[in-house]
Amino acid sequence: MTALPLLVAIWTAPQPVHALEHASEQVILDIEWKRLHPDALVAFTQSGDPEARARAARALGRLRTEASLEPLGELARDDHATVRIEAANALGQTPHSERSLLALLSIEADTEVRAAILQALGQNAEMAGMRALVDALYQRVPFPKPPLEARAAAEAMGHLAIHNRPALARVETVYHLTSQLDRLDLPTRRASAFALARMRPERADPTTIARLVDRTAAEPDPTTQAFLVRAVAHLTDAGDALPDLYAQTARDPAPSVRIATARAARTCGWTGAVVLLNDPDPAVRQVAIEAVAGLPTLDRAALLLPIVQAGDTLAAAEAQLLSGDPRLLDAAAALQALATEGLIADPSPWLPTSRPTPIRAAAISAVNDPDTLVALALEDPEVVIRTTATQRLVQLKPPLNQLLSLLPATDAVVAALAADAIGERRTAKAQKPLLRALETALDADLLASGLSALHSLYKGRYPKVRRIPESAIALARKHSEHPHSQVRKHARGILQTARKSLPDASPRPLPVSYAEVSTITSARIQTDQGEFIIDLAPEEAPITVWNFARLAEDGWFDGVSWHRIVPDFVAQTGDRRGDGMGGPGWTIPDEINAMRYHEGVVGMAHAGADTAGSQWFVTLSPQPHLNGRYTAFGHVTRGMHVVESLSASDHIRAVIIERTGPPNPPSPDVAPVP
Repeated sequence: MTALPLLVAIWTAPQPVHALEHASEQVILDIEWKRLHPDALVAFTQSGDPEARARAARALGRLRTEASLEPLGELARDDHATVRIEAANALGQTPHSERSLLALLSIEADTEVRAAILQALGQNAEMAGMRALVDALYQRVPFPKPPLEARAAAEAMGHLAIHNRPALARVETVYHLTSQLDRLDLPTRRASAFALARMRPERADPTTIARLVDRTAAEPDPTTQAFLVRAVAHLTDAGDALPDLYAQTARDPAPSVRIATARAARTCGWTGAVVLLNDPDPAVRQVAIEAVAGLPTLDRAALLLPIVQAGDTLAAAEAQLLSGDPRLLDAAAALQALATEGLIADPSPWLPTSRPTPIRAAAISAVNDPDTLVALALEDPEVVIRTTATQRLVQLKPPLNQLLSLLPATDAVVAALAADAIGERRTAKAQKPLLRALETALDADLLASGLSALHSLYKGRYPKVRRIPESAIALARKHSEHPHSQVRKHARGILQTARKSLPDASPRPLPVSYAEVSTITSARIQTDQGEFIIDLAPEEAPITVWNFARLAEDGWFDGVSWHRIVPDFVAQTGDRRGDGMGGPGWTIPDEINAMRYHEGVVGMAHAGADTAGSQWFVTLSPQPHLNGRYTAFGHVTRGMHVVESLSASDHIRAVIIERTGPPNPPSPDVAPVP
């Protein structure tokens, strides 16, 4: 893969007038952290300084409340284009903003602002907004729409397709998106290919199908071609064209194209994907294993069991030393795929603790005995096994008593997963066990899940428990100002349902000093595979950068594994448990900004709005569907080859934060890192 280019500004990135004063930034940060009412920003929305108005618009979007619609509507008509762009971006984050965005589109003349409006429609447009996006693609020769607008509309369609595919995947839309593939402008081609991949069109006219297949074969950009490879797999009338196309793309020099081919093979049933089982790239092989397991016309066991056996022959001692050995990773992927497809009748040979952990975790997907899973969840020495066993047990929908038996687990995540499943049952029998489990609980995830389960019993027109006990009310009061957003949410929900007075509705903000965070420039990430450097963006996500730097300097990331490696998608870390379920015990608010998820962009993982904590990821390829959904706070400027070489067996050795000046001493008010 070629060296990672520097990120370039795109159409929604506003051009700053000048830097906002640190004192003003500090006030806005406090408003964002507390999630105050938009009225708190009036001094900035009505400021004579366009930079202050632009920054206020961004803050209004981060509040995610309909109360922001009116002030954003005014800012979207500002004399300064920078302010209008920020207001359009913010409207994309604001509920029920389609009408406002369409009204703005009808009067806006500036191409960059129009592009921002179109892209914002991708967050929440309905039928009228979808029509506007299609219109932005329509080519009125000899005066075609500017590439900037077509590009924004195409990417917006890709976002909308995640939630509303049937309304978009129409013959007309597929035609217009395919037409964009003839442009010389690469970003527009890439955005159109992304939209088609997300749309998963099943129908198109014969001419469009032939054109789309031809463009897929001829596309020179690997990222765009990978999107198209996935898109054409869904066309039911593509006929005999796909085998020839995929035979070509399976030999492509770019791993991303071969990975896309393997994924597409499962969609359309192309059995030629077996050739990719021997690909030299481990990431391609793992995706090919999943694809082959999903092709029932093949003898899947005959193809994949030898891979399992080859990796399983590693002695336990060797496996501990070589947990990143490709044979072991392939074996775990093959066993997982066979188990998921129901092709492993007896997983017991792979469950003993003498087996490598990746093999054991994969085999659990084939375990159907709840008692075995309960024992693994409660007693196994490996964190990953306990978590995986609990998740498998929940999938089987066992009797309530077996879920209740997990609430006293010493592993708080096991108890939290059980509480989530119990909450879905909404049974009064769970109230007392839940209260007992939460009485002395300290883990934030267990508190969030347990309080949510309790709240499910009390709320609604037909509550399962009509009289909320005083012990539940006391528990809710105790945690109503917890630093974890989901704990606060469910604790306050119980108090509201009980019609009890609430404490101050905002948590005490962490002492984020913008003057301090603005001095943070970069992070050196030292891993088992080498070092890479992240250029951090405190001007885009100050709270996130501050949180990341504090965790790093407290040693939180030292020794942490890269627990989630998804080929051609992300490398994720930051969980000290190593199973993707851990966090620092607090959450920070999202800071959606103008950065876009190109290759090498660093973002915060989360489990819902405003739930980010310590887990973060690096994109391994462009991922436009993450734009506007996850806080981006930096990008890799050196060592992207190190990121690409990481496996789940690799660890962070140290994270070194670099500043323009000396670091400030930790504040005594900073929440302690466990």
